[in-house]
Amino acid sequence: MSEPEYQTLEVLKRIQSELTAIRSEVGDNKRLLEEAVEEREALAGYITHAVGLSSETRVDIDMIRKEIKEMQARIRALEDAQ
Repeated sequence: MSEPEYQTLEVLKRIQSELTAIRSEVGDNKRLLEEAVEEREALAGYITHAVGLSSETRVDIDMIRKEIKEMQARIRALEDAQ
């Protein structure tokens, strides 16, 4: 094998080695990205649930405040009637 052929072969081997390393790194990054997406989706589900509970609690509090005002009005009406 001539010197130019040998050098070309060495360059090609280096390129192949670097491509293998890059493919491995891309595979690792893809796996990490998939895990991050799964975690984000789970977190989004928890946030949606928490916001729903918060909204439900706010509605409950608003209803309780309304009922308290109604009771206060009834008490005033009863006191005024006496």
